[in-house]
Amino acid sequence: MWECAEGSVLGDQLYPKYELPDGRQLHFYQSQKRLVDEVPFHLLPPPELPHSLEAMGLDGLPSPELHAGAYLALRRRLEMLPPPLAIKPHPPAAPRVYRQGFLPTVYPKCPFLLTGQEHGHGVIRTKVLKSLIAPEPEAEKQSWEDAVFKTHQSVFALRKKTSDGRAYFNGPKAWDRTFEMDWTLVSSKQGLVKAVGGEAVLNKLKVIVRTSYDLLRCLFEEYALDDKSPMLMGLNEFSMLASDANISDSNSAFCRTGDMDTLFIVSNMPFTDKTPKLQQVNSLNQPRSLNLYEFLDLTIRVALAKYNKSEPSLDPEAALQKLLDENLCRVTLLRPGTGINTDIFRRERLYYEEVDDILKENLPLLKALYNYYKGVFRGYRMPPNGFVALMTEAKLVNDQFLTTREVLYCFVKSRMLVFDPWEFKEKNESLGLVDFLEAIGRVADHVSLPSEQEATALGYDSIFELYSATLNGLVSIPRRHSSGFEQKTRPLHEKIAGVLDVMKGMLCYKFNLNHETKLKRYLQEHTTFAGGVIK
Repeated sequence: MWECAEGSVLGDQLYPKYELPDGRQLHFYQSQKRLVDEVPFHLLPPPELPHSLEAMGLDGLPSPELHAGAYLALRRRLEMLPPPLAIKPHPPAAPRVYRQGFLPTVYPKCPFLLTGQEHGHGVIRTKVLKSLIAPEPEAEKQSWEDAVFKTHQSVFALRKKTSDGRAYFNGPKAWDRTFEMDWTLVSSKQGLVKAVGGEAVLNKLKVIVRTSYDLLRCLFEEYALDDKSPMLMGLNEFSMLASDANISDSNSAFCRTGDMDTLFIVSNMPFTDKTPKLQQVNSLNQPRSLNLYEFLDLTIRVALAKYNKSEPSLDPEAALQKLLDENLCRVTLLRPGTGINTDIFRRERLYYEEVDDILKENLPLLKALYNYYKGVFRGYRMPPNGFVALMTEAKLVNDQFLTTREVLYCFVKSRMLVFDPWEFKEKNESLGLVDFLEAIGRVADHVSLPSEQEATALGYDSIFELYSATLNGLVSIPRRHSSGFEQKTRPLHEKIAGVLDVMKGMLCYKFNLNHETKLKRYLQEHTTFAGGVIK
């Protein structure tokens, strides 16, 4: 193909000319004489749609035998397709009762706390009625007392012996004793006594702080998770809390960001008294980080700066109550896990026979895991970094399913109250065996792995295989609606079974083992600190 040259007589005689749309003329040549002239053709209008059987070329309707053959062929094709994933129904208003729990349910003692119903993250079942349980035949009916699983026969029986409250829950007496220890330290700060106007005013503030002690402790634990140590609150974490609670105000004369930093430093100052207990606290206290009693001290100072100084008509008690109602309580709406009492999970999800069965079945391996990962850090109990190391090496910590902060949240919420955290500092900052089992349950409830039925529907033999394929990018699993603090749609024992399946598979792969028994033996042989081994 080439462009025609003006005045080329030879080219005009040998090759035909073709004109392009833009007016240029070209010569085209194809060897072996396969060049043909263009043949024009015209589009025909489409025929009209048929309106009768004759127009469609049919003499009548298909016979019933033909219908049956087509139906059977279609049915065979449908049977060859993989089953679709079951669509989870919308959760009901109240959680389903799978079986009566270990203990009779009690009403919550902290009415100010936002419940799961108000958050939309679950409902506190304050009383279990017989009418909620599916009816049974007359011959198989059991009495209510006979159906209750005995707690002292479960894996949680040790909690009543080892916890300071000598109970399976953090009851009112345990909260009172813990608060009294913290308030003893708060009232020993002479600077705070002078700031509020004397011990008489401080005693009035004590009543308000005790009423809101659960909330303040939850706020402290929530924001301490963002610090390097989950038991201490740093300056950055307190600044974040002040911002979320709308406490810091650049237009205020006493609550600017610099004022908040100054109050933080004042609350963090050591005791000047030389009593043995206060000196013990000073020796264990860390600079530039708040303990819980210092956070209570700081809360009172912030209330005085924000409302008492700017509004002299408000006395210190009214200023503190206003800070709690208008500022700190709003944080529970921003962070769902802040206003949920730790005993709700134990009462509604953990203390059930099915959970006890799955934990007892895997108890030898769980003890081996507990001893190994607490032994790595040379402790008698499991520290936070030991639990995080276990979840990380089991590949449960990743961007899709679980974060390190969520693991630490499960760790902190699994501890029981310690009356004197200074005398028993290690106990307050670590997990015992029963606390470790609860932490596994909280992780399983939080991460919400796919179910066994979903794994089978996608062609995988186990949850571990599906989870591994997800991490390798072979399959994509959306985050479940029941993950995190949302209302749960499956019983806890099913979720624990899935988490344990993933942990066994991932740890066997890490240590180059091929069976659960070999994994348990390997952990037992390589436990580096035998002094605190749980047998």
